[in-house]
Amino acid sequence: DFYKNFISLSKKNNIYFVSKNEEKKLFDLRKYVADKLLKLKVKVDHVNHDTFKEKDNFFSYRRSQKLSENDFTVILTSDHGSIRVQRDVMVSADRSASSGVRYKYGRNLNTKDKNALIIKEPEKYRLPEFGPQPSYLIAKDDIYFVYPNQAHKYQAKFKNSFQHGGISMEEMMVPVAVMKGRGS
Repeated sequence: DFYKNFISLSKKNNIYFVSKNEEKKLFDLRKYVADKLLKLKVKVDHVNHDTFKEKDNFFSYRRSQKLSENDFTVILTSDHGSIRVQRDVMVSADRSASSGVRYKYGRNLNTKDKNALIIKEPEKYRLPEFGPQPSYLIAKDDIYFVYPNQAHKYQAKFKNSFQHGGISMEEMMVPVAVMKGRGS
């Protein structure tokens, strides 16, 4: 038990405990740390905030433990990920095509279908149509798109970089964690 171990180090340590009842003693961490710092000649200023009560301003371990005893559910999720692009693939397109390195839309887009999902009929995928003859290219795996002109410039810029878009597990899956209180 913490109390017995702490008192066994020094009988003077008793000043850091307050009896809540005969069985339970509360440790005064603030006083203990302040005393240690003062012995090292460090000035101590106390900020009188209750982290338990001020939930908009502070995280409180004590509050999280108290909440875990109640009937509640927390659902935690995040944005999808990104992928480190490794392989460049040449793309041909009109000047008006979008500039994305993992997906493109516009007219006359072309690349090899082993490297990208090529969509010539956007309405079948419920994608917006931008102008006449719209099409989309969506990169697969760790592919990124470059144009033949200035290919070396973009290869140097994007290879091994992390990019959004495209078809990959990192891009398609959204992590979700469900946490329930002990009372649930």
